[in-house]
Amino acid sequence: FLSFAGYSFCKGHSAAFAVLSYQVAYLKAHFPAEFFAAVLSNGGGFYGAGAYLEEARRWGLRTLPPSVNESAFGFTGCTRWVRGYRASGWVRVGLGAIQRLGPAGAERIVQERARAGAFTSLRDFLRRVRPQPEQVRALARAGALDCLGGARNAAESFPPLRRLALRRALLIELEELLSRLPYGLEELDLGGGTKPLGMPAPSVPYAAAPTPREALWQLCQWEWETLGFMVSGHPVDFVEVPRGAIAARDIRRYPGERVQMVGWAIAAKVLTARNSGKPMQMLTLEDRTDTFEAVLFPPVYARLAPRTVSCGPYRVVGKVDMRLGSPTLEVHDLELLPWSLPRAQRGE
Repeated sequence: FLSFAGYSFCKGHSAAFAVLSYQVAYLKAHFPAEFFAAVLSNGGGFYGAGAYLEEARRWGLRTLPPSVNESAFGFTGCTRWVRGYRASGWVRVGLGAIQRLGPAGAERIVQERARAGAFTSLRDFLRRVRPQPEQVRALARAGALDCLGGARNAAESFPPLRRLALRRALLIELEELLSRLPYGLEELDLGGGTKPLGMPAPSVPYAAAPTPREALWQLCQWEWETLGFMVSGHPVDFVEVPRGAIAARDIRRYPGERVQMVGWAIAAKVLTARNSGKPMQMLTLEDRTDTFEAVLFPPVYARLAPRTVSCGPYRVVGKVDMRLGSPTLEVHDLELLPWSLPRAQRGE
């Protein structure tokens, strides 16, 4: 009886929760962009923001970076319907998600845009908002200033190489502007107008011709530093998937079989085994196709626990268990996969 009291609740609570579950299921099915935006803005849920954005991608939604001309404080989304069918949609990162900007800085940008209209250039943005240097650097690295680099709202649809070139140019222009302001941003009130400065020579030795993979890695690095998650890519994009590894969406096709999989951990929970009283662990991992559950029973967890303290990415080997109706990977072995990054990023 005492153990039952630990998780039971009254019938009224059950009914209320059932109604909420049906409402949420309807919203997710018919208005997925708005649903994911609301979940992300609420800051709740079982997973981090990166996991919900990846799920939104799997639902066919575009995930857009923050923008000083388009973002609200929180996440926003729009589901597009054509003749009764869901055709497309998008979820955009809110300015409040930029870690070094802070709530007050994000609100100031939104209020200034509502008061005097969209920002027309980097110089116009600095004059009107007057952010701290670290705040505006975080905005630039997160992609929130891409719309001020001559591309307007089309920047998020550019391929990685073009987006990287645009963002580098903005960072260079920003540092040039900040270097001319020894007494603060008030020095920008010079002669009116918002004509951008000419681009100075790069002060950082960038690679002359990065590959698309190098460009995507740099964009994702900046997003990880400023947002805590990736918008342009996913961690498993930067590992070499072993031959023979199956995708998460295909795990149901291998009941009772030993398989290997690659995943990024989005949730972890250490439990106590009922029969032995020893610790075990449940992991939720994802790749680009879906999520999957993995369990490390006490003997395996005792051996592999030190490897599970990070998010991975992991190569996981185990047996697919379908006894509960949904697939669970009973882990036999788990190892961290090395990042497969451009040579310059590895320091070689």
